[in-house]
Amino acid sequence: MAPPLLGPGAGVPADSGGAIWRGGYIHPKGVSPDSIIADCRARGDYSPDGLFEASKDETHPLHEAIWKVGDEIWAARGRREFCRQLLGSLVESYSIGGRTVEVRVVEFVKIKPGLAQWLPLDQIRADPKLAAAYIATAERLLNQALAKLSAIRTAFGINE
Repeated sequence: MAPPLLGPGAGVPADSGGAIWRGGYIHPKGVSPDSIIADCRARGDYSPDGLFEASKDETHPLHEAIWKVGDEIWAARGRREFCRQLLGSLVESYSIGGRTVEVRVVEFVKIKPGLAQWLPLDQIRADPKLAAAYIATAERLLNQALAKLSAIRTAFGINE
């Protein structure tokens, strides 16, 4: 039987020395992913709401990062995230070969390291460099998903 992914006796990659932040995520300074995992385990709650409530305690690892920043900054972050979600949910329907396909109207495209933009799909399709960057991003996401699926199958002892 494979070791559990979470909880006592959890399996950890031998070379990692513990948990790490996912690449691309801007994590709070001075907060280790292990401290967040340990907190969630201790509380038996892995939900965002549970983590938010726990962070109100001044001894919590996230207290400083969440509660020492002004409400105006958090309000702006929340509104910005709302706008990201809204843009990402805009879709248009196209009929292609007798099928109806929904595609996002706006996509976030990594043009080169350090440069990414929200662009309309029409603009991406019209520019070969943008189209190549967009396809490269989609392929990267697909490869990440396939790697995650493979890791889960391995961790669960499911071979296919």
